Amino acid sequence: MTYAELAERYGVPLCQGECAVKGHEKGFVARGGVHWRERRVTRLGLYRFLLLVAEVEFARVSTLLIRPGMGAWMRVQYPYALHMWAQKTAVNDLRVRFPRSFSSTRRALVRARMRDYAARGLPKPPEWERIHRWAAPE
Repeated sequence: MTYAELAERYGVPLCQGECAVKGHEKGFVARGGVHWRERRVTRLGLYRFLLLVAEVEFARVSTLLIRPGMGAWMRVQYPYALHMWAQKTAVNDLRVRFPRSFSSTRRALVRARMRDYAARGLPKPPEWERIHRWAAPE
């Protein structure tokens, strides 16, 4: 399976370098689509690609987008939610499992945002413990 086939499967527009913007090697989301250079599919590449697809999906159907003025908790929850979407999609739909090491940067980001959230003295939502356990260092 190629990244183009995956993009079609999930109904996400895919630019493979046709636009003038640089950065297709690492991939990014812009104008409602994923910008990604086609290459051999690896587990790490698949994980990163699914995170980008998750961003597009969340923009379509969710209120979890981080925008100026959004609550501090959404800043904590957003990277976690993207990871969980990518992980569940990989396991349930593609029958692929990702090692925990793939999410180490994302987990560190969530830990930092949780520290910031707690330092503000804001009330902890019900998902706090679950996300805190997920974000814990290895």
